[in-house]
Parts: sequence; structure tokens; C-alpha cells
Amino acid sequence: MTPSRIALISVVSNTSLLILKLAAGIYTGSLSILSEAVDSATDLLASFIAFFSLRESEKPPDIRHPYGHGKWENIGSVIEATFIFFGALAIIYYGLKRFMGDFRISFVGLGIVVMIISSFTNLILSRYILKAAIHFDSLALKTDAWHLKVNVFQSVLVLFGLVFMKLTGFSLLDPAIAIVLAVFILKMTYDIIKRSFSGLLDERLPQDEEAAIARIINSHNKQYGNLVGFHNLRTRKSGRERHIDLHLVVNREERIKNAHEMCDHLERDIKKVLPNSDIVIHVEPYESK
Repeated sequence: MTPSRIALISVVSNTSLLILKLAAGIYTGSLSILSEAVDSATDLLASFIAFFSLRESEKPPDIRHPYGHGKWENIGSVIEATFIFFGALAIIYYGLKRFMGDFRISFVGLGIVVMIISSFTNLILSRYILKAAIHFDSLALKTDAWHLKVNVFQSVLVLFGLVFMKLTGFSLLDPAIAIVLAVFILKMTYDIIKRSFSGLLDERLPQDEEAAIARIINSHNKQYGNLVGFHNLRTRKSGRERHIDLHLVVNREERIKNAHEMCDHLERDIKKVLPNSDIVIHVEPYESK
């Protein structure tokens, strides 16, 4: 199953949860449930964006896009975070308004049932999508899975709040929980945007991945006596695709055929450790001083 099809599963799930939460929130009058419905609406929109961006990123390189379409994942994540951000601001606004007025929540038991269903659904779906995200090394799927994991925490928090209100009748806890959830959502949008822009701005690969590249090259240095070293290592990531280029220094007496075979072997070993890598190696002769 491709990443885009996995994102489509998230679309179907979020649609169902949105309808359920929206109906329960309107019926009970609970702002915390309605805030969950707003979050589900942003989840649904985010899932559509993730599905579209993943479908586009899966397209192979073409004449106009020789490096592929991987940045669609980063673009989709930024758009997703923007919608989540405005949804959180709306929750805070209505939460503060409710603190200033009289209100009453009815049918709390129905809200409790809805939040239990929501918690278990998001827990199962987040685990499934996270497993797929790790397998495909997909930023869009990781964002979706992380968002769903946060939703599990949010749903559990609302659930405990509803149980407490049912036992004590303390209704002001409802907007308080909604505002707390909104703050968590704002923090989440910051993390998503930061991670997405690192790819859009061609930030280098993580230090441990670049260290792995160096270890592989150094191991070849021991295997091939004519390999002297490397320099000008440049790395970046576009969606799930890693782009690596470097200058490989070999003995000036090395035959072109042998140097080419050495580069092929080096590329294969790097791709075993760092899948989805596009590697460009420039061979230079060693000039002794």
C-alpha cells in the first residue's frame, strides 16, 4: 500500500469522527467536545492535504522537476499547520467568551461515550500510520500520525473533564479544558512548521545520518587502498528523498573503470543505510604536496 492510500484511510476516519463529535457537541452544548470537533475538522482538512501532497510527491522526476516532487510533503505540512493554528485560536476565543457567560451542559453521558470512541479510534489509527510513516520515511505521514497521537491525549483529557463534571456539576471546567487543548494545538503547529521549513530551506541531513555516510566512506578507504578520502559533503532532504553529493579523492594513478566501480559500491552501501537516497559523487585525483 502506498503512502497516499494510507492517508486516504485517515481521511475516512477523520470524516466519521468529525460527524460524531459535531453532533455530540451541539446536542450536549459542551465546548470541549466542540473544540474536539473543530480539531477533527482541521484533521480532516489536513488528511486531504496529506493525501494530495503524498500523491503528488509519489510522481517520478520529470523534465521540469529533475529532483522529483518530494517537497510537496513539506508544503502540505505547512498548509496543515496553518489551518490547525486558526482552529486553535477559535477555540481560545470561544472558551474565554464562555467564562464570561452562564451556560449549562446536558447529556454529559453521551459526550463521555463519544470521547471513548474517539480515543480508541485515534489510538489505533495513529499507531498504524506511524508504523507506515517509519517504513516509508514520510514527513506527511509522520505529521499525521503525530497529530493523531496528540488527539488521543486531547480526547482523554476531555473525557476525564466530562466525567468530573458529571460527578461534581462544575461546568467551568469545560471551557478551561478547551483552552488547555488549544494551547497544546498551538505548540503542535509550531513543531510542524519548524520541521517542514527545514526541508523547504534545504537544511542538511541530521548529524547522525551524515556521520553514517562518513563511516561508510572510511570503511571503503580501508577496503580500497587507492581511496584517499572525501570532502565537500552536501546533503538535504526533499520529502522522503535524501540528496547527497560529495567529492571523492582517489590515487591519481587509479584507473577510471576501478574508480567508477568503487563509486557504485559506495552508493549501494549508503543506500542500504539511508534508503531513498540520490547520490552524486565527483571523483578527484589526489595531489600530494
